[in-house]
Formats: sequence, structure tokens, C-alpha cells
Amino acid sequence: MKAPRHFLSAALSVAMASVTLAADALPSYKPQLPVTGVLRASGNDQMAALLQLWQVGFQRHHPAVQFDATLKGSAAGIYGLDLRQADFALLGREIFPYERYGIYERAWAYPVGIEVATGSADTPHKSPAFAVFVHKDNPLTRLTIRELDGIFGAERG
Repeated sequence: MKAPRHFLSAALSVAMASVTLAADALPSYKPQLPVTGVLRASGNDQMAALLQLWQVGFQRHHPAVQFDATLKGSAAGIYGLDLRQADFALLGREIFPYERYGIYERAWAYPVGIEVATGSADTPHKSPAFAVFVHKDNPLTRLTIRELDGIFGAERG
């Protein structure tokens, strides 16, 4: 049985939304129907690893669903939605209001945003979250943001 595309998108939306909530706050997902088809993603190429994790998790419940990703940037994600060449878009930023309404006017689809993996320590919603890792044998136990800025920042004194 091939599920309609809107069912695939809705199922993926549920899977993606669950990432943002505490696991114990949600009931266990149990597929109601077998789902087949292709979910098409467009958007930010820096989210490829995250998309891969979502794909693995989604395919545990729906192994017959394939993913087709065209990741060339956030603007390309909007373009994919606009032309109905993508079922969902991965943006490295918030969707601009004119993009949201433009998609609605041209594609008769109103995009719904699900925010995941966004922000940094002191500027939420404005930049990617970066992490600094050191080798396990390194005696360094902690660094402050100010110390990291002193090491990696452009304005060293």
C-alpha cells in the first residue's frame, strides 16, 4: 500500500518533532499503516548528518521509505518547497516571512517550522551551535567562552 505524500510528510513531521521533546514525554510511536515512497528533502548541507540520523530512525518504523536529499543551502530548501520538488526543507536559519507567504501563494502549501539543533551558548536562534573537543589524554578540564575567544578569536591582544 502506497501512502499519500501528505501522510509521509505528516509522519516525518511527527518523527522530527519528537526530537525536540523529552523522550519520556511522548508515547512510543507505533505505525498504523505500512508506508512506502520517497521523502524529498532540500536545504542546508550542514544538516546532512542530522538528516542521516533522522532517516535511520524513521526507517526503523518504515523501512520501505527512501530519502532523496538535495542539500545546497537554505535558500535552495525554500526553492524546493516552492516548486514542490521537496516535501520538507532543512534551513540553517529561520524562514523569512516573505518566503513563507511566497510558498503559500505559489505552491498552496503553508510551511510549518520545527526548530531543532539551533542557537549557540549566548545567541539562541542566530548561529549554529559549536562544540570544542579535546583528546581524552589532554589535561585541560574546562574553558570559558572568553578563553575560547582568546584562543580562536580574531582580536588577540
